[in-house]
Order: sequence, then C-alpha cells, then structure tokens
Amino acid sequence: MKKYKHILLCGGAGKRLWPLSRENYPKPYLSFNNEASLFQKTMQRHTNAHEHLIITNQRLFYQSNYQVNQISALNKVQYILESCGKNTGPAILLACLASNEDDTLVVTPADHDIEPIENYHNNIYTGIDLAEKTNGIILIGIQPTYPSTEFGYIEAKDQCVRSFKEKPDAMTAAAYLKSGHYLWNSGIFIFKASTVINAFKTIAPTTYEKVHHAYNTKSELNIVELDTIDAMSFDRGILEESNNIHVINNTFGWSDMGCFDELEKRTPSNKKEVQFNASNTFSMSTSDKTIAFHDVNDIYLIESNDAILVGKKGASKHVSDVVSTLEKTNAEILKQSNIVYRPWGYYNILMESDNYKVKQIVVYPNHRLSLQKHQHRSEHWTCVLGQITVVNNDEITQLNPNESIYINKGNLHRIENNGTENAEIIEVQCGNYLGEDDIVRVESDY
Repeated sequence: MKKYKHILLCGGAGKRLWPLSRENYPKPYLSFNNEASLFQKTMQRHTNAHEHLIITNQRLFYQSNYQVNQISALNKVQYILESCGKNTGPAILLACLASNEDDTLVVTPADHDIEPIENYHNNIYTGIDLAEKTNGIILIGIQPTYPSTEFGYIEAKDQCVRSFKEKPDAMTAAAYLKSGHYLWNSGIFIFKASTVINAFKTIAPTTYEKVHHAYNTKSELNIVELDTIDAMSFDRGILEESNNIHVINNTFGWSDMGCFDELEKRTPSNKKEVQFNASNTFSMSTSDKTIAFHDVNDIYLIESNDAILVGKKGASKHVSDVVSTLEKTNAEILKQSNIVYRPWGYYNILMESDNYKVKQIVVYPNHRLSLQKHQHRSEHWTCVLGQITVVNNDEITQLNPNESIYINKGNLHRIENNGTENAEIIEVQCGNYLGEDDIVRVESDY
C-alpha cells in the first residue's frame, strides 16, 4: 500500500443543487438514496490514506466534524479552517504549507460520486508513482461525453499534458469534443507538496507570500484569515501556466453531481410520483410528498421544506442563474432552509405564526445547547426520542419519550443529551416576539 496524505476540499455556496443545498449545508453534506453523504463517501474512499487534512470554511467545521465522527477506520484527521472561501488556489496551497515538503498529497473535492472504488485506488496508486517519477502535478482525466462548459479540458499525448483550458465557451468545448484529443479534468490532483509550493513561488509569488503569512499567523483553532487575499482558481492560476503536468485516464465511473440532470442518473425514480398524459419527468421531495405531473413533458420538480424548484430537463445548469436572481429578492432563503444546523445538532421549524412557533430539535450524543434565557417567549418541550437532561433555573430534570416540561419566560435553561444516540424534542414557543435573536447566552461550549 502506497503512503499518501488525503486533502479534502469542502466548501461551496450551495448554488447548483438549490433548494436541496444551502450556504450552511452545501452539496457535500447531502445524502441520496438513504446512503452516506457525498462528503462521507469521499472520506471512506481514502481510508487507506495515512492522514487526512480537511480544508473547509470555519462555519462548516462542526457539520464536517460530525460527519467525520460517523465514519470508522479513519486515520488521523486534521482541519484547516478558512475565514472565507477564496477558491481552490489558496486552499491547495494551505494544504501544502501544512504538510512536509516531501509528502505525497492526493487532493479531492468532497462532492463527487465514484465507483468502483478498486479501480479508483488503482488510478490513485498509478498517479502516486507518476508524481514520484516526474515531480509534476498529476491529473486524473475523464473521457468527455458532451461539450460541457463546466469543466476544465486537458489536451494530452500519452501521459504528458500539452495544454489545459479551464471552462471553455460552448463552441470551443464542442471543438475539443470533436477532436477526440481532450479529457475533462476530474478535479483530483496528485503531487508532492514541494512541487506545488515551488509552482506558486514561480507563477503566483504574491499569492504565495500572502497565503504563507496567513498560514503562519493562524489561530490556535487553525483558523486562517484570508479576507485580504484575492480568490484564485488552482486550475486557472497554476495548471494553465505550468509546464510540468501529467494525466492518467480514469478507469472508474465519475460524476461531480453538479446539476439535477446528473443527479437523476444516480437516483431511483420517485415511487410517489404520478403521471397523467406526461412523460420524461423527474421529481424529488425531502418531505416525502406525492408529486403529480399532468399534460407536461421534460420537466423536473424538486421540493424541499421551504421551497419548490421547477425546471426543464436538460437545462438544470441554469439553477445558478435562479440563485443569482434570489440573491437580489430573497437572499436569506439561500443561506439556510427551515432546517438549521448548529454545532450541537439541528432544529427544524415545523410551523410558525405571529404568536407561536413549533420546532423539532435534534441534539447529537454528548452535546448540549447553551445555557440561555428568553425575554419575550416561553417554551414547552416534549421529549419524543432518547433521553434528555433539562436545566430549568435551579432544577435538573430527566425527560423520557412522551414526557414534557414548561420553561417560563426569563428562566435560565439548557438541553443536554448524555446518551449515545440522537435525542429529539418538540418545542412549542409562545410569545409576542419569536425571533432567533431573542436569546441571552450565559454559557456556551462552542
């Protein structure tokens, strides 16, 4: 088994699969077909790595860490947390700076679907050998199937890359496909840390100096301040300018799950979908609703708990344009859905009016909410799963399923889950103001 360090790039703004994905819960964390999430599947593909380094935004740390903790048989896992996303260039450079210069790094996105794993491992090992032999940057190329403008294109002769073009226009992509001499860039890179450090020093010295300084002044929690650094794509900034790139043709099935048309290929048909005088439809419902189509063709419909997306099949890449419109009219719906993720778990707003709100609250094992109080609302909690410990002023109470407690306005309170499984309560809030900012936190673990 060849020794390598796995670098996982996990970020994104949740645009291409909206409304399933949001800023606080982007595509890597999504789970399809009741399977592990894309993030978890990527980690599982690299259990043979001697070490893992996850580069992600600081706001996504707790969700990443929660998903990592559900995976067994992982070797050492570390994090670098970016204060803000600056694309793949600074992220990959940070990974190199956090490694020994002679480490072999395998850099992957967190949101690809790949099978079979055996073929993937064989390609990775071949790439490691080639990186050691050439001291270059190794790409894994994908045979293109249509003239996509969403991928980088690799022109190669044998394993030597002649040119690299990131996201060409439609006419150029069609010409590349017709020529038969180009591969898509999978976004998977293999190289020695020193190779990319030297590439940055030569090609982008200003970026190197700024990122190097930011890394050296990171916080004790490994948060790196990148606010003053310009965003840079590794593909455009380094690959297009480098003359020491090599490529391996993939022997595995690959999808970047970048749009709903692609997702449909990997998802079983919706058993609750009904058609009448309709054809070529696709639907997904996160709340398990029945979806009926009549007198329409070539339509897809995606239902989440607070939004519905309807589009024409074959054009789902335009969802990012829908998101751009929503940024101007309803930006909040892009940040999070009715399900809001927190370090301790998540809550789901089930119902809301002017004077009451109903929430489902799920608390992860060995986690607790902050010790807090509210000035404008009272709360009534009913345990429905697991066992929770409730602090209510000076009283401590254990709640089992079908047991409840009342929290008066102004009381100091906290929920704790000391068990080994998720705990769940239904919370009913009553008051003249029910905003999430009506919280006075006295003590918090996060």
